[in-house]
Amino acid sequence: NLVLDENSVWMGGNEFVWDTSINNWNFGQSAYFYSTSDGGQTWKSGRFDIAEARYPYISALGAWDAKNAWAAVYGVGDGTNTIFTTNDGGDHWTESTLDIFKNESSYINAISFKDSLNGFMFGDPTPLPGGVDYFFEIYTTTDGGKSWNRVPRENIPDPLPDEYGITDEYSRIGDKLWFVTDMGRLFSSEDGGLHWDVDQVADGSLTLFRFVDKDHGLTYVSVPQQTGKLLYTNDGGINWIDVTPPFVTSTQYYFSVTLIPQSYFILINISENVEGGPYKSYLSKDLGKTWLQIGEGDAFSYAR
Repeated sequence: NLVLDENSVWMGGNEFVWDTSINNWNFGQSAYFYSTSDGGQTWKSGRFDIAEARYPYISALGAWDAKNAWAAVYGVGDGTNTIFTTNDGGDHWTESTLDIFKNESSYINAISFKDSLNGFMFGDPTPLPGGVDYFFEIYTTTDGGKSWNRVPRENIPDPLPDEYGITDEYSRIGDKLWFVTDMGRLFSSEDGGLHWDVDQVADGSLTLFRFVDKDHGLTYVSVPQQTGKLLYTNDGGINWIDVTPPFVTSTQYYFSVTLIPQSYFILINISENVEGGPYKSYLSKDLGKTWLQIGEGDAFSYAR
């Protein structure tokens, strides 16, 4: 979901069906977009033109204004990516012919634009064509996406064995970029994605990740067979503080974890049912020392 300003918002949506064979959600046969240019008074929506048999999943959505957007749709059924672009607010989408993210193990985790010219896309580790050396697949553009250049191997820290990124778990503040991985690592760039550093944040997969400015961020680390931890930073990710609510157990699910800009209050929304509500919402005004329940019910599942 992209909130560009008080009027312009883009959202991507995926169809899911409840699969009794795995007792969890599974992929459906449609992927959608939604956009508004008037602060939500009216909305456009539509379905991406991909065969249902591919089980399409929109993995990334990027835009710089109410008219121009990029969408990456992954075919769960065939393991291939399709990139779409629009310049009329979603009335028409064109399938990209760019020769990027074509490796059989390619997967696009995020698309982000700083402005109408400068953007980046990142995906999981893949080798160069004909190569065997895996490294994170990251591209940058300086011409609004007309051309993209893969960031060289030497500019990105080595991936760990079987390490991958997490869909939509990234942040951008100007030229400062971050993304997290399933092995508890935080990759960061100071120059719009041209050069990268990495830090070990925790053991486990990092999700529900966002920075609200260049210093303050929040993430959740999942630990197998244990209750996960909620972590907060106020120094750009160098150090992390455990702000896990004492009442959240391994039988509950975080549906929403949000750090409110400027106040840095933490808002969480939890449920004991992976399918959805009833939800309980809590607010902490002191970085996890105390929590106030502010709501309970079926309606509220997600906030940003």
